[in-house]
Amino acid sequence: MKVAGSTLLYSRLSLNETCRRLSDLGFDAIDVGMQEGWAHVAPSEAVGAVDAAALRIETACTEANIDPVAINVSAGEVDLDTEIERVKAVADVADALDIDVVTLPAAQTDTLLAADLDRFSALVDAVADRDVILTVETHWGTHTEEPAVAAEYAAAVPGLAYTLDPGHYFIGNHDIQPPYRDLLADIEHVHIRQAGIGWEEIQQPVQDGSIDIEAFIDDLRGAEYDGVVTVEYIDSLENVDPQAAQCQAVTMREVLRECLK
Repeated sequence: MKVAGSTLLYSRLSLNETCRRLSDLGFDAIDVGMQEGWAHVAPSEAVGAVDAAALRIETACTEANIDPVAINVSAGEVDLDTEIERVKAVADVADALDIDVVTLPAAQTDTLLAADLDRFSALVDAVADRDVILTVETHWGTHTEEPAVAAEYAAAVPGLAYTLDPGHYFIGNHDIQPPYRDLLADIEHVHIRQAGIGWEEIQQPVQDGSIDIEAFIDDLRGAEYDGVVTVEYIDSLENVDPQAAQCQAVTMREVLRECLK
């Protein structure tokens, strides 16, 4: 397994500055945020300009001596045709950078699950000719916040995998342990930060939360997962001290590296 840092640790900064700072923290690989209206490269900017978007990411990474290994995407609140157009452009960017995993969010829980499964089926079909795996992230407030419901995504959409963020399950305090057990066979990417119980504890100091990091890595090994584990502390969550988030990201990275020895 390889450990990467998320660019969302510096969501308010430019991509170039973000890459430099993550490199200065000791990360040698990054998960690039392509979040419409937020950070760091808008998917809409890649539509019709794939080469320019890929070059922008490649240049920022090369200058910082850091490798892009995953892309974390939100196409924005748009209709499906527009989302497909944007996701296809992101997949082309990923291909150009030799990135093989692209993370997407599930729909909010106030929408129909069947409609979201249809949405992901259309998205997977749209990029089937690219050398990219689409994943749906396990995330609080979306259909994937419940493990049993999340399991329906890979079951219903051939070719779709998961980006597992265990914190979003631990804050839900599920009875099944580990709560992600039934998803392990279909995991293609991982986001991790320490978390407690309830949304207000979604981002905790490494030593204070509910996740046993060593046991989590053992679970991934048991599932023969050998991909990227992205440390995803985010600077712009409510009531977050950005400096503290940076310190915790480094601590988490070191804990992961120790577990992976």
